[in-house]
Amino acid sequence: MSAQPAVAPACPHAELARDFEPFDLADPFAFYARARAQAPVFYSEELDYWVVTRYEDMREIFRDPATFSSENTQAPFKPRPAEVQQVLDDGGFSVVTGLSGKQPPDHTRLRGFIKKAFTPRRVAELEPEIRAIAIRMIDRFADRGHADLVTELAHELPALVIFRMLGVPDEDVPKVKEWAQSRVYMNFGDQPVAEQAHHAENLVRYWRYCQDLVQARFDEPRDDLPGELARIYQQGDQTLTPDEIAALVYGQLTAGHETTTALLSTGLKELLHQRDAWDAICADPERIPAAVEELLRLSTPVFAWKRLTKRPATIGGVDLPEGTNVLLLLGSGNHDETVFPDPERIDLERDNASRHLSFGLGIHFCLGAPLARLEAKVVLEELTARLPAMVLVEEQPFDFNANATFRGPAHVLVEWPLGSEAAPAPASDSAYAVPFADCDPQDVATIGGKGASLASLTAAGLPVPPGFVITTAAFDATRARDGVQSDIATALEPLDGADVMALELGAAAVRARLEGAELPDDVAVAIRAGYRALCGAEGPGAEDVPVAVRSSATSEDSADASFAGQQDTYLWIVGEDAVLQHVRRCWASLYSARSIAYRRDHAIAEDDVRMAVVVQRMVDARAAGVAMTLDPVTGDRTRIVIDASFGLGETVVSGTVTPDNYALDKVMLEVVATTICPKEIELVADVAGRCVVERTVDLERQLTPALTPEQVRAVAELAKRAERHHGCPQDVEWAVDQDDAVLLLQSRPETVWSRRAAEMKDKPKTPSLYATGLTSMAHTLINPLAARREADVND
Repeated sequence: MSAQPAVAPACPHAELARDFEPFDLADPFAFYARARAQAPVFYSEELDYWVVTRYEDMREIFRDPATFSSENTQAPFKPRPAEVQQVLDDGGFSVVTGLSGKQPPDHTRLRGFIKKAFTPRRVAELEPEIRAIAIRMIDRFADRGHADLVTELAHELPALVIFRMLGVPDEDVPKVKEWAQSRVYMNFGDQPVAEQAHHAENLVRYWRYCQDLVQARFDEPRDDLPGELARIYQQGDQTLTPDEIAALVYGQLTAGHETTTALLSTGLKELLHQRDAWDAICADPERIPAAVEELLRLSTPVFAWKRLTKRPATIGGVDLPEGTNVLLLLGSGNHDETVFPDPERIDLERDNASRHLSFGLGIHFCLGAPLARLEAKVVLEELTARLPAMVLVEEQPFDFNANATFRGPAHVLVEWPLGSEAAPAPASDSAYAVPFADCDPQDVATIGGKGASLASLTAAGLPVPPGFVITTAAFDATRARDGVQSDIATALEPLDGADVMALELGAAAVRARLEGAELPDDVAVAIRAGYRALCGAEGPGAEDVPVAVRSSATSEDSADASFAGQQDTYLWIVGEDAVLQHVRRCWASLYSARSIAYRRDHAIAEDDVRMAVVVQRMVDARAAGVAMTLDPVTGDRTRIVIDASFGLGETVVSGTVTPDNYALDKVMLEVVATTICPKEIELVADVAGRCVVERTVDLERQLTPALTPEQVRAVAELAKRAERHHGCPQDVEWAVDQDDAVLLLQSRPETVWSRRAAEMKDKPKTPSLYATGLTSMAHTLINPLAARREADVND
């Protein structure tokens, strides 16, 4: 059978084409099924596009970008009226297309830059923050008995996430969201001229906002995508222009949330309508990832996409000449019964659900796919856990915005019974285990010094590996159980700080009592839930994420008193049971002989000290170390001094290696002195053994610099940012991961020079053998964190 020429009069199914309503997405699936059967490729006179409806035809088009160009993706279906175009021209609107509309080589070049925002590590680190936002939103309506899942959850959550990645403050979310909606109407809708003029004004505001945002990052880079791109440009790679950076931000500010809003709103509507699927994931949360794939297929948040033929082609038996506009109905392809049997049903056992076309295919496959999946997974986990009895309000209408591409209802009204059928807030949000993003950095009494520092750094947008704090309330609850606190007080009372043997024996007895204490059930549940949430950030099925378990006493990491080295840190801890065990060990380290002596030498009452514990995702470090934002030998505040070695930073912290040393001018960040030392050992992860091991460095590698010149500068920039954030000289721990990202593990006020005068003026008259006197001070001046040699890594 010969192919049909791509001209409108030759279309044998003109009646079907006339029934096509491209801007009405309320319920198009019956028409799509008819089109797939009768005319899988047909001409739409209204749009002047040839429309493709079958799955395999769309896959063929996606796989041939040289023939089917994406350059018309962001172009309006119809020419803009002159008065509307005048608004854009007068406003200096110069955006032609986003990343989705670029072709190689420009697409390849720009995609390489934008990928920096969507690396697996960056997306995984967002999971605790996404969960915190979801919980906070659900909390607002959980006790009410009814809600609109669109306006109260799906509309704003994806925007808050992507906007934070792109540096947009929360207070700007409503207006940027409004401007992004105007972009949807302008590029994919069909509005009257007066409405188009209003949306054009919004596009001008949107574009200027993106330009101003990028310029602000050139003036003061931050740890977000525009800040990273500005830094790359300023360091000499100017293949990406400032306007191109602004255009990327402009595109991602829409693509990163409108699609996920559509997924959540339509997906939740379908799940609650097909009640057996909702009940199934409520009963078994392990099925939620399968539900996410089915919702992506069924709802198809990007419902249609455009292509332009660059040479003659044949699709579905229709010959298309060069220059033909083609519309891919992804919503039809994902419902193609020849690929997905019983396509209207949510089938949690469907083995090919993930082969949907919702993220495209080939070179234009959506970079934000992992983020969209993660957001949907978190929302389903939290809603099913909190409100399993939630149902759709009966007989409500579902209105869909008039456009051809983004399909989502304006409202999804739900209700549920109040009282016993509504589940309580999850343990991960309890008073016992709190994600960094939800901690109050000022509440040292609850999260300890280390926890407060990490919460503060996280809130400031610094690149801190994710984690959570087990609060002092959990410590207090455990001590209060079975007379533990009374036993500790009885053991400590008679101890003499000058009697080394008695101090060691008494401390050992106290530690054993606390390490063997049984955790209250709600404390154990909260800690387990916090660890599971952290694992969830690594992707579907991740159950055993390695973490560092670090003590966070309430009197540490301040300029007045530093407990560095006085309590324990445990590395590469894997599994819920192991985390519980090492939390107890951190609590017990509060009563080491060294810690007891330190408190007595510094007149810190035992009743004034409590312990929080930080649980933080481990960094599998290529190199790590410390950085001081002053010279530790001279106190010179115009210098940044970095110690670096291979592997995990505990070799530097403990003084077991002589690290490379770099001194930089703090203003210009130029290296003024470098000493490369033989680094004979490194501490590395033994993944199979679920631990870290000490490994001998090959002789020829020992004198290789631990850091590249670019990494030295990046570490110095990070330390400088930490100092700027805290407002005083900082003692920073950092690591370079396997992806060459520089991460901030901890930052605390520098203590030696800030308290040196006070120590010399008011030295204790009879210090115990564990006091930190002149010998310790000299040791610290040589290696600021070497005091941790014995206590910092005990596993």
